[in-house]
Amino acid sequence: MTQRYFLSQPPGKDYSAILDGDEARHLTKVMRKKVGEEVFLFDGSGVEYRAAVAAIGRNQVTLLVRESRQSHLERTIPLTLATALPKGERQKWLVEKLTELGCTRLIPLHTELSVAKAEPQVLLRLRRYVIEASKQCGRLKLMEIEPQADFDELIDRLGKDETAANLLIHPISDENVGQLCIHDWVVNRRESFASSGSLNVLIGPEGGFSPGEVQMVLEKRWVPLDLGPRVLRTETAAMTVCAILSAFR
Repeated sequence: MTQRYFLSQPPGKDYSAILDGDEARHLTKVMRKKVGEEVFLFDGSGVEYRAAVAAIGRNQVTLLVRESRQSHLERTIPLTLATALPKGERQKWLVEKLTELGCTRLIPLHTELSVAKAEPQVLLRLRRYVIEASKQCGRLKLMEIEPQADFDELIDRLGKDETAANLLIHPISDENVGQLCIHDWVVNRRESFASSGSLNVLIGPEGGFSPGEVQMVLEKRWVPLDLGPRVLRTETAAMTVCAILSAFR
């Protein structure tokens, strides 16, 4: 597998690029690259660079860019997942899999029954997971991770986009909602969904959304969907939704 390295800054006008920190150490100490060897770089903007190692310093590596190409791996219909964060290491699993599956944006969601908070240090860690997963899976544009949003504020903000399809993931066990199966919704919308639109999805914590939260979302005309008869963990539900909605490229 081709080794890829993340640039914190895009290449300069002189076609030089600088790797520092963990990326420089990985290139020199782990992979033991030498001057003149070729590597691939990306800066998270959707561009990949073929470059050669030009100089190796104590804390940074200078490279000379020889070629660039645009990414063709990103979704044409943006997908935003707003979900309550699980606890501990399951956050890493969530971010890794959503990155691999092409999610455009992840918004940590604070709900009445949330169990984890997206503190600033947590967001930094999650964004590092995005970089690591992007290096592995070949994405050139980083999945965005926004600061944690309150439920009420987010519903209003996302609902302002009239071109978006707004989806609420809610368990089939709640017979009062009358939700559709997500597979059926995808089949019915596959041909008619506007290419200029976007997808916004709400996923609750493991305790689910409160009745008041569900009622608020339904009043805003979000579409309630279920993922089948089994109860899924938050991160499993997020991955399942992202995989199914890959039908909307």
